[in-house]
Amino acid sequence: MAGVVFAYIYENLPFYKFTGKKALIISGYRLHHSLYGLLLILITVLNIFPASNSILFSAGIGIIFEHYLTGGGLDFVTKEK
Repeated sequence: MAGVVFAYIYENLPFYKFTGKKALIISGYRLHHSLYGLLLILITVLNIFPASNSILFSAGIGIIFEHYLTGGGLDFVTKEK
């Protein structure tokens, strides 16, 4: 549930009003928000914040799941056209 809430907030941030972009693009590659979910899971595997591992892991799974359900698939990084 935390991942879905995070993804909803991410999709509706005023950041897009300032940049005009829907996703973070670095050197011609679009970083989808499912990549952030993968990073949260990696943080739990590396045990960087042991007290919050279960929260971070569930948020990471939720973000990836929400991205998949909303039509983004399992894309983490794609090349811009």
